[in-house]
Amino acid sequence: MKPAPTCHIDRVPNEILHLILSFVVANPHDSFIIQGRWRSPRRVSSIIGVRWVSRRFRTIVNQLAFWYDDHFHITDLFFFDFWKPRFQARYIRRLLHDDHLVSCLSRKRVWRFKNVDTFLAIVMSIPELPQTAHGVWFACFPESLDLSVDCLATFTSLTDLRIDVPTTVWSKLDLGAIVDSCPHLETLDLRYLGEYCGSLAKASNLRKVQVEFREETGMVMASSFLPLNSAQRFQSLSISLEWAFEPVNCSFEDFDILVNLTHIKFQLLSNQFCNILIHGKFKLTSLQVATRYPAWPTNLVHIFSAPSLEFLRHLDFDAEYAMYPQDPDLDSASQIWEGITNLRRLETVILKMGCRTSWFTQFAQLSRLISIFLYDTFIQFDDYDGTSLESVSILIVAISKDRWEERLGPSEYGYNEMLREHTVEVQKRFDNVFAGFAVPPSVELG
Repeated sequence: MKPAPTCHIDRVPNEILHLILSFVVANPHDSFIIQGRWRSPRRVSSIIGVRWVSRRFRTIVNQLAFWYDDHFHITDLFFFDFWKPRFQARYIRRLLHDDHLVSCLSRKRVWRFKNVDTFLAIVMSIPELPQTAHGVWFACFPESLDLSVDCLATFTSLTDLRIDVPTTVWSKLDLGAIVDSCPHLETLDLRYLGEYCGSLAKASNLRKVQVEFREETGMVMASSFLPLNSAQRFQSLSISLEWAFEPVNCSFEDFDILVNLTHIKFQLLSNQFCNILIHGKFKLTSLQVATRYPAWPTNLVHIFSAPSLEFLRHLDFDAEYAMYPQDPDLDSASQIWEGITNLRRLETVILKMGCRTSWFTQFAQLSRLISIFLYDTFIQFDDYDGTSLESVSILIVAISKDRWEERLGPSEYGYNEMLREHTVEVQKRFDNVFAGFAVPPSVELG
């Protein structure tokens, strides 16, 4: 009888085989077609085929790092996002018949779920999951989102929750139900939020709340999102509204108890949001705000002299010219620029607003400055010295190529050369401003 051929890969040590197989899953698009009892062929991830080779291969694959990636979902292995959720759940249950894989997945700390069927299938197949999961992400559940939130009451270690509300769902999200089901929650991230009810006021452990409202809802930002019972812990609040004129049903008095806030993001900035910053009793170290010209708040300039910004170290200010990008209001911008450069503890500055080159000298007052990033910025050269660009020259770092070609004719080389020359001129001016710094701040244009 002829001896079986030697399988050389079976002689490779487990450590080397583990390294080899880790490259197989490095490419998420690596897959193959299988033909089963179903009518049409189906695509599965190559790593599934590797698991079919032998028990040894399956054991090593179960220990690979990709299972623990925060954004990984088991359904990604089967390319069946368009299947009915119950079929997805059936495949997951079959995969999780492997006790060794279940044991490995019980150590996974962050889970992403795409629908209630796969959520329940995974939770029921991995008994230790509710005790070990620290983070849960509900990614656009098409239905039964309220049921899934109620099920989180069994998750005893849950500290981070993200909910992406699908645009097809118009039922109200109950903030109070989230608080009741997740008493240990520290971070709450709500995306594409439409209608809501209840309040986060009773949450006692929240440190960070991020809310992004759905574009077409016109919903009201209210004090319901303030975890007043977490006042001693609460540090970060992020509110994103699509339109600055959407109602904001809260006042600066609602923030009086939140004295430990260190980071705020308001987008888009309104008069009410400005009042919160002007009168707030907190001391921010990081601020991210956005507004849209010409609908700048009337009290915008005053926020930069507010006591709440006295210790500010990081500023991200976006004053995009949504309606009239070709005609920036540099007179108003000069007041904002002066206010920003009076924040003497700033270390990093990100700006998207019009300016003049003569204003750069004001940055010399910021002795702690580490980096400046100007993006999509209009820069007017108003300090012509006879050798550099003339005063009439306007730099638009992200200038529309079509507009440039309208004026000077089509030329890829000419357009790129214009950007290069203007960028060099801006950098020269900043080099002069920071010549006396022991370590000059980095300057980036984008």
